[in-house]
Amino acid sequence: MAETDQQERTEQATAKRLDDARKKGQVPRSRDLNTTILLLLSSLAFLVLGRHMLEGLTELVRTGISIPRDRLVHADRLVTVLVHDFHLALILLAPFLAVTVIAALLGPLALGGWAFSTESLAPDLSKLDPVKGLGKLFSAQGLVELVKSIAKVILVSVVAGAMLWRFRDQILAMSYEPLWSAAAHGAHLIGLSLLVLSLALALIAAIDVPFQIWNHGRQLRMTHQEVKDEFKETEGDPQIRARVRRMQREVAQRRMMEDVPKA
Repeated sequence: MAETDQQERTEQATAKRLDDARKKGQVPRSRDLNTTILLLLSSLAFLVLGRHMLEGLTELVRTGISIPRDRLVHADRLVTVLVHDFHLALILLAPFLAVTVIAALLGPLALGGWAFSTESLAPDLSKLDPVKGLGKLFSAQGLVELVKSIAKVILVSVVAGAMLWRFRDQILAMSYEPLWSAAAHGAHLIGLSLLVLSLALALIAAIDVPFQIWNHGRQLRMTHQEVKDEFKETEGDPQIRARVRRMQREVAQRRMMEDVPKA
């Protein structure tokens, strides 16, 4: 029955159906696009701000472990020091956190826009149906998700292997560097690796975005009868409107005939 219904849904979704779906929070989404944007902007921010954050946090830890004894034995003084250090750490991390928050908001905005709906927060018991779950698992959507997961595992493995091989000499030399220098060097390599990984994931996102748009339109397709019913709801029954127009023409003709003798 579901297959027959799906075969009958050959009509593109109307503007009203798309609008109703959006009100319910049903818009095209790409998790791969969201992940790519978040990882790309975060890695760039880490490359730019990482050294400054690491220096500040290192100094904060150094001063934190050298708290005077008189402050340790007084709870109120210790709390004051901890609150002060927490504020300093928050200030150091604030720019990076701001970039990650903005990146997390840009993903949904780039595809589908922001669509908040309370209906999507309501529990849906149909999602617990094992039959529907198996249907989704073996559907086109499930197959695409499986292919993407395999591709992402391969990409991560290739990027990690390539970065380790490319910077193998520098990684080995870090064991001879001072602690601070090795930490800064390692942070830079991590940021660079995340940047390369985000660029690789952009390839998957470039394929996933068109698929999600197409799949969203496919899920909202309508049967011919649904299109007719919606037209009746919005414009009225065509038969009734035709009858009204016919009656209006008859009334106009009678008036014309009545006006002829007067002329």
